Amino acid sequence: MAKGGEYCGLCNVRGLCDTYWTTGVSKTADIPEGEWYDLAGTVVREHGVKSFVLREAQTGVEVLVRTPAPSFGLPVGRDIRILGAKRTVDPDEEGTLIASLASVSEVLELTV
Repeated sequence: MAKGGEYCGLCNVRGLCDTYWTTGVSKTADIPEGEWYDLAGTVVREHGVKSFVLREAQTGVEVLVRTPAPSFGLPVGRDIRILGAKRTVDPDEEGTLIASLASVSEVLELTV
C-alpha cells in the first residue's frame, strides 16, 4: 500500500494511485492562477467546442475544463483523472473555476 507524501505530485504512477487521489490532490479553488495541478471528477457535459464541465470529485463543484483543440474530447458521463492541468482565471468571470489542459496533459478514464 502506498503512503502519501510530499513527492506524490512527482510520482510517475500517481494517476493509478488511489492514496494520492484521496489524500494528495488539492481542490481547484485552492490552486493559485497559473499553477499546474491534478484533478479528478465526472465529466458532466460539453460546454463548447473546446471545453467541458467536470464535477470535481473532492468537492462536488463544477470546474470548466478547457482543452487544447476541438479534437481533444472528454468522455461525458465518465469519471476521469487529469494529470497536468493549469489553473486559469478568466478576467470576465473571476468566480468560475477553470482548468486548462495542454497537449502534454494526461486524461485517464476510470473503469468500474
